[in-house]
Amino acid sequence: MTDYDRPVALPTLHWGVRGRQRALLLHGLTSSAATWWRIADGLAGAGFHVTAPDLRGHGGAPHTTDYRLSGYAADLWELGGGWDLVVGHSLGGTLAALVAGDPAFTKRLALLDPVFMIPEDRFDALLTDQLGELDDAGDADAVAARNPAWHPHDAALKARAAAQTGRYVVERTLEDNRPWWYLDLLGDVRITTDILGADPALGTLFDPTIGDEIARRNVRITTRVLRGVGHSIQREAPGAVLDVLLANHVSYRR
Repeated sequence: MTDYDRPVALPTLHWGVRGRQRALLLHGLTSSAATWWRIADGLAGAGFHVTAPDLRGHGGAPHTTDYRLSGYAADLWELGGGWDLVVGHSLGGTLAALVAGDPAFTKRLALLDPVFMIPEDRFDALLTDQLGELDDAGDADAVAARNPAWHPHDAALKARAAAQTGRYVVERTLEDNRPWWYLDLLGDVRITTDILGADPALGTLFDPTIGDEIARRNVRITTRVLRGVGHSIQREAPGAVLDVLLANHVSYRR
């Protein structure tokens, strides 16, 4: 840990009963812990005790001057290790893979359209797109109009989360980790890892061709594309996500 990787205390939400299997859910950029409500509730119903933090600069978490991935990861280690399952979406997927490089952190990993690579010729466009999400900050109707496949409560929670973030957090998170090329995080994965990618026709941030090659090289990794589903997989297809997370989990009841 460098001088800049000083952890901050993250606020957390919890679902389920303590003492059961433990799951950690990591949200994406301009989102928050609360946005996991359907996935968290489904996991809790299957017997997990679920923890979801607000990442630094998001939700109710402290804002800092450091938004490098190593800083985000330092915060997550303060929550402890030994998780049975860690789920990460988008930025949260990158962070999940980063901390899971230590086998003491989790037994299993699930990544929802994670962001491992942003080609330089697409970087500025993606940054502009992410900043554009702040235009709907606090406006649930605008979020719902832009995302008609979402549940209305997802739109409300995303609008609130965007209002709690801000331009500085988005810019620094992307710019300070540039060049954004983190595929090597998956090279030595030693735990069961499921990667769910969005439909390329709807704007995936995880290249399925590269996903297939990664899975071919590492038998612990399984990748699949959810056709007809956009980047916010957990919002558009929560049932499909839970089917993957709870496969072979006997307590699961739909």
